[in-house]
Amino acid sequence: MPVGLFDAAIFDTHAAITVRDLINAAFKRIKVLQAGEVPSAEDAVDALARLNSWVQSLSLERLTVYTITRATWPLTPTSYTIGPAGIIDQPRPPSPEWIASIGYQDASVSPPVEYVQGPVLTEDQSAAHAQKDISAAYPSTWYYNPTFPLGMLRPYPYPTASSLQGVIYLPTPITAFPSLQTAVALPPGYDWMLTDNLAIKLAPEWDAEVPPALLESAVEAKANVKRVNGRLSDLSCGESGWLFGGGSGVYDIYAGP
Repeated sequence: MPVGLFDAAIFDTHAAITVRDLINAAFKRIKVLQAGEVPSAEDAVDALARLNSWVQSLSLERLTVYTITRATWPLTPTSYTIGPAGIIDQPRPPSPEWIASIGYQDASVSPPVEYVQGPVLTEDQSAAHAQKDISAAYPSTWYYNPTFPLGMLRPYPYPTASSLQGVIYLPTPITAFPSLQTAVALPPGYDWMLTDNLAIKLAPEWDAEVPPALLESAVEAKANVKRVNGRLSDLSCGESGWLFGGGSGVYDIYAGP
């Protein structure tokens, strides 16, 4: 990390960093503020809005997410909404690929036994099911439709066994910061990424120049975050991969590249 990116309070990893600190540092990176200056209340609020807009867009970039959350919910013969205040009250997956893994657990035994069934179906795989509304004791596959504001998750077949719970593993993105006083509690490297990229986002509105060194630094910071957030994954074993906890589709050696 280039020396002099942040004020001492930002650069010190042991200091409590707030959103206001990040915004002040971002303004200084584009020379809107000088040492000892602070933004006006109006400018700080505008910068917070711009920061949150960018943070929300990061939820579309899988490798900017550093953690995966495991969530459960009761399984019944129905489909399930997913998103804030949905049946599955977790961040709405923006695409089927966003769901790291899915399955169910049988709570009738102690401890419960979990059956991980891999990724959700592709559109073609779901369309190939001639009978959509059939039931069985346990689900074998899942389909996800990223409707908005809540996504729709559908098991296939609809499960009828009692004491089942759905299990889903979801990347959990950074959420919007509620105020300028909010503490920034993120893994190493995120403060650098947020500050330098925010500076670039703020520059046009404040008619500021973006130095090449700042652009290079912002790209490097984001690349570092994405590099460390890479996850190990199993090789695909086709549509039947749910039997082994993996698989993301059928591959044809004659048609593939």
